[in-house]
Amino acid sequence: MKLFLQILLFFFTWFSSSATPPLAKVGLPNYALSFPKAATQNLENELKIGVSNFVRSSIQENSFSQKAIFGESSNLTETRARMGGVVVNTAGKVAKYPINNFLDFVNSTFTTAQKQLFTKADNFYQSFNPSFNINELRGIDFDFPVTNVIKQEDNVIYQMATIDPVTGNPRFGSYFFENIDEDVIKLGIGDLNRIKADGRVKVKIILDDEVDFLKSKTANIEDWTGSGNIFEGGGNQFYNPTAKTKIKSFEIIKTY
Repeated sequence: MKLFLQILLFFFTWFSSSATPPLAKVGLPNYALSFPKAATQNLENELKIGVSNFVRSSIQENSFSQKAIFGESSNLTETRARMGGVVVNTAGKVAKYPINNFLDFVNSTFTTAQKQLFTKADNFYQSFNPSFNINELRGIDFDFPVTNVIKQEDNVIYQMATIDPVTGNPRFGSYFFENIDEDVIKLGIGDLNRIKADGRVKVKIILDDEVDFLKSKTANIEDWTGSGNIFEGGGNQFYNPTAKTKIKSFEIIKTY
């Protein structure tokens, strides 16, 4: 019996291996996707561009959010256009220098003489505060001389100061002028309406010590509060942030 089963298994194995199947084998196509190297590179580049655009879009949305938080003006009557970073308001007044990349603007467009004046002003401002904001120099018109002027004890200077609501005394700043008849709306602080709104007064000051001032011509500059207004320049200003500590006496000579 055992031998019979072995013989039967032998014939079954031989028949299965040698018999011709009734149907031909059907070959199913085997699709393998592949891309040329150039196409693969293009696909990678498109993915990178897509990611870059997404990141840039996120940054811009964040910038718009910050403008909303910090008060970027949307008042249509004060609509302003940016032309290379220069602010232009509806009245047609133009800021003297661009808001963005001011130092690059100086290096690329200023004449040698203007750069010398800029360096002089920069050094003077840094002597009081090495980390001062360089954009503060945008309030100086470098088409005009920038000079040092020494004021002696008992010399008279003036300032458009705001009033401290607690003490009722002027809150002195860093910018002064020497001519009582100076056109104050050309000092880069706004027109008369703005001067009134800020509660500024004209103050006569007598110095109690020698003070070294940096004298310059004011430049048109945009309102730092973001209203879109351009504050007119053209006046003469005297800068020294320590002069307010060297005041012998003062008198408010005009309110607005």
